[in-house]
Formats: sequence, structure tokens, C-alpha cells
Amino acid sequence: MRRSPAAALAAAALASAVLTGCGPSTDAIAARISADGPTFEDALALREAVVDAGVECPGDQQLRDTQGGTGSTLLPCDYNLLLAVADGDEMTEQLRSNLESIEGIHYLHAGNWAVATDDRALLDPVQQELGGEITSTGS
Repeated sequence: MRRSPAAALAAAALASAVLTGCGPSTDAIAARISADGPTFEDALALREAVVDAGVECPGDQQLRDTQGGTGSTLLPCDYNLLLAVADGDEMTEQLRSNLESIEGIHYLHAGNWAVATDDRALLDPVQQELGGEITSTGS
């Protein structure tokens, strides 16, 4: 049985967060606007932008990496949509690496965040609102 993108990404991101060290504070991240697009303080802030773009996200409980010493956060909207915000450049690269390793998903990424799903159509309104690049992995 194939795991949902949200479950697979959450497991991979939390595991990698524990293995990597500290990054800059979330305040430092939020103060910096990346050339790739906006940055977000945490997954709840990203959720607000995703909902404003017209995509439903009934989940509202974010998971924060406290063991890894970072402020990285994940928020599963539902069984097939996951939001992630990385704390620092190293965690952003780790997040994208983890996403690339999950087969059969699509993810929109820019700045310090990513939105992952197995339904590419969900990403179009978010991309129109926030910009970013959509990447699809093999199935």
C-alpha cells in the first residue's frame, strides 16, 4: 500500500530535521524575502496564504521540529496535501531533497516553503497567488 504524500513527507521531513543541526531563527527567516518568492514564519502562515488562494486546508495542527533544534514546521491539510516551512537554507535544501525522493507527487516550492500533493491541479491557484516552481516526481 502506497503512503499518502502527507504521511511520506511528514515522516521524511521530521527524520531529516532531527538529523540536521540548527538554522537561523524563524524571525531571521521571516525578515528575509527570498528572490525565489515569499518566506513564511511557519506552516500556519503558509496555510493562511494557501486558503487565501482558494485551496481548502481543513487541517490546522502544525508539527514543529523541537528535537532537531530547528523551527521547521509541517502541516497536513488532509490526506493528500501537506504544507512545509523550513527554518534556514540547510533545512530548505533538505526539504526539497526529501520531496524529490517521494514518487508520484507534485510540489510547489519557493523561498523557505513547499506545498506537496498527488493532485497537481491543487497547486495551480497557489502558484498564481504565491509564485514558485512546480516539480513532479516519477511514479
